[in-house]
Amino acid sequence: MGKCEICGRENVSLLYARQKDSNSLVKMCQDCWRKAYAENRLVSGSGSSGGCCS
Repeated sequence: MGKCEICGRENVSLLYARQKDSNSLVKMCQDCWRKAYAENRLVSGSGSSGGCCS
């Protein structure tokens, strides 16, 4: 749970994605991720819901 770097909503589950325009990795809520994906603003294969297995 955290704060969306796009819309500012707090206490939401976050997804990480790299945006094409800035090439920076940002944390965003599911609503902002869906909107950015629909507008083709995300780098393919960069989205994740966190965590990594070792």
